[in-house]
Amino acid sequence: MDFTGENLKVTINAGEQPKVTFDETDLDNYSVLENIKKLETVARDRGLVLRTVGAATVKSAESKVKLDVFQSIPDVYDSYVATTKHLNAGRQKRSDKVAIEKLVKFSSAIMGQLEDPATLDYMVALVDADPELKFVPKPVANVPTTARQIMELAEANGELMSRPLYEWAGRAAFLGQFSELELSGTNPESGDLVHYGFAPTKLTSRLYGNVEHQRNELVAMNNENPGVSIVSPGPLRSVAGWDINRRLGLPLTFDALYDRSVNVEAKPSDPNQPAGAYLYVPASNVYGYDSSVDFSWADNDYYGRAWVGQNLNLAA
Repeated sequence: MDFTGENLKVTINAGEQPKVTFDETDLDNYSVLENIKKLETVARDRGLVLRTVGAATVKSAESKVKLDVFQSIPDVYDSYVATTKHLNAGRQKRSDKVAIEKLVKFSSAIMGQLEDPATLDYMVALVDADPELKFVPKPVANVPTTARQIMELAEANGELMSRPLYEWAGRAAFLGQFSELELSGTNPESGDLVHYGFAPTKLTSRLYGNVEHQRNELVAMNNENPGVSIVSPGPLRSVAGWDINRRLGLPLTFDALYDRSVNVEAKPSDPNQPAGAYLYVPASNVYGYDSSVDFSWADNDYYGRAWVGQNLNLAA
């Protein structure tokens, strides 16, 4: 059974979830996107999952960026809700519970990021140069997070990926040296319920180097792209992103998920080590057999990933 509306067609077949089809040339028509979001909300209220597909092959990098982001929203939202509930598990008082953003506002905020020309142009240029690259929305609740909460989330997400968290007795002591805001990479002062942003599905080649080099490159990249915040994430954002990749069927690999948090002051791996010890920054990763949240030697040349989002900041 088909229903046809303004530039949209909804198909409902027995035993299948409904599907909405649209032409990629309408991706610039935000009234069409808004109508799809309304349809998704109505479907979800009725226990259905409405999936969107382009009616033709997406030809331009701009359309590809918008379509990839738009189609990811239902799974990204489910992951955001699950992560927020996990963070709420240790909050005993109702007044301490983190509120969950409504789907319609959540969707509008993510797509609204792409209305910012500087952000969109930056992402489009990279996708145009590498058509296999995607930018994935990776939002988290906009709250500070303790080392214990991140460790528990990493354990839970590791199990869901069938890649259990690598056991390391010193993890809590190492992560405990960083502030809750450094660990979360969020900005509660903004007053937003959600801290939005996008992660590329590939490592950023120009960030290869030691932590000082990576910091300098991030500053240079921001200077080259006025109006765009380009950052390396805190561990919370990285670990929450594992579940988003899993739900979207994206790779659960080093290239897709390794993050090195370089916008913090490096610390010794053990806070009881004497002065002059090697210094490290937090790093997170997923391998073919396990996952990790641990440390990376600051002087060592290694990989990095540049996240982007118009309302992020260099402390993220």
